[in-house]
Amino acid sequence: MLVASEFPFKDIIGVEMSPVLAEYAARNATIIRRRFPDRTRINIVAENAVSYKPAAERTICFYYHAFGRETLEAFIKNLERRLGETAEHVFFIYSNPVYADVVDTSSCFARWSAEKVPYESREVGFGPDTYDCAVIWQSLPEQYPPLATAKRHVQVVRRTRAELDD
Repeated sequence: MLVASEFPFKDIIGVEMSPVLAEYAARNATIIRRRFPDRTRINIVAENAVSYKPAAERTICFYYHAFGRETLEAFIKNLERRLGETAEHVFFIYSNPVYADVVDTSSCFARWSAEKVPYESREVGFGPDTYDCAVIWQSLPEQYPPLATAKRHVQVVRRTRAELDD
């Protein structure tokens, strides 16, 4: 969310199920707001992501492999229900997409991109490698043509790490 605040989004909303963790996140968001008052405000809601209703017509969801398969399936089903209700178009960004097949098999989403994202030099050593993989889907009907990288195969390594074929 911190990185998202560097861009001119209308809203940035973090959804955290634990009220305690949501409170910590809200405090951190307040610190960021004071330090960077011109950035988009980060709002935190204490709610189950599976039942969260995005209010925006155009929504970007970012997810870093935080749920198991069943929870991700329920989350995607919720997004599918919201399409046409409150959400007009959705981009779903999945970093370390271990369960990419869950989104790949959705009839409401199509891949838009699949990339290896290198760590910045000051980030090396804080993660398992020197890069992370990210796959981005967009809701159907597609509003933007997929990038050439969209069809890259996701391979799961060690059950908790996703890699993209070159």
